[in-house]
Amino acid sequence: MQCGTFPSQHKSVTAEVLARLIQGETLTSMSMVFGAHTTRLAPKIHVLRHLNGWDIMSTPATIHTVDGRLTKVSEYRLSAASIQAALAKGGAHFCESVRVARDRLRRALQ
Repeated sequence: MQCGTFPSQHKSVTAEVLARLIQGETLTSMSMVFGAHTTRLAPKIHVLRHLNGWDIMSTPATIHTVDGRLTKVSEYRLSAASIQAALAKGGAHFCESVRVARDRLRRALQ
């Protein structure tokens, strides 16, 4: 399994999305509102798929809202093989670099 390319801007939301996927997280739009302060997960997934070459899987899911309704969302994740390929290509270093860059960015904005 080949993996895609890592985003060059480690402080970007796109880089954080990929880092979270490499670390095995399953992402939804709402998880990224709270996790990365973005409401635009789908465009980041599009960029990672089509410009960076990542094979990101999406699965439809139905979730409960706080007011009792059901709503449909997409869950995004990488396969175990894609994660292993990313780690073999330096993914752990990329994830740590993204974490440091994003932490610095958040501290600078406070």
